[in-house]
Amino acid sequence: MASRKILVNISLLTAPAAAIFQAGYGFAFSQNTVPQLYDERPHHSTPIFARIFKAGAYVAVPMSLLSAASSTYLSILCTSPLQRRLYTLAALGAFLPLPYTWGMMMGGSKRLLAISESVEEQNKSEQTLEHRQLFKSWAFHNHVRNLLYTVGGFASLWAGIYG
Repeated sequence: MASRKILVNISLLTAPAAAIFQAGYGFAFSQNTVPQLYDERPHHSTPIFARIFKAGAYVAVPMSLLSAASSTYLSILCTSPLQRRLYTLAALGAFLPLPYTWGMMMGGSKRLLAISESVEEQNKSEQTLEHRQLFKSWAFHNHVRNLLYTVGGFASLWAGIYG
């Protein structure tokens, strides 16, 4: 029984904290980092993006899964219908950015990674400004992901405090 209480307390902490952290982490890249790359030459900007993108995966995926799993666990345990709905919403908000990334963002991300690895593609992109459009699209879609994380984080916080 004590181990269950510990697991519940850990879930109460990690469900909102991981999602809200991920929302802020992603927002920083969309707001502060990627826009600084718009006007840089693709020879410089796309390798920087590649490093950011690859490093971000080591944070984004575990945080999403941690928050979604914690919220799902809490939704199964709670007896209040309101809490169950809020934790379910929180789990969805924390998990949905993963398929959204694969469905809506991965094509542009893979193209940016391909540009970063080829001088010929960088030269072509410099003429067409393809990299700039891909960066803008990536930042927009990342804001959508951040909104999902925010909804998930605050839904679990609301459920834990007021549910």
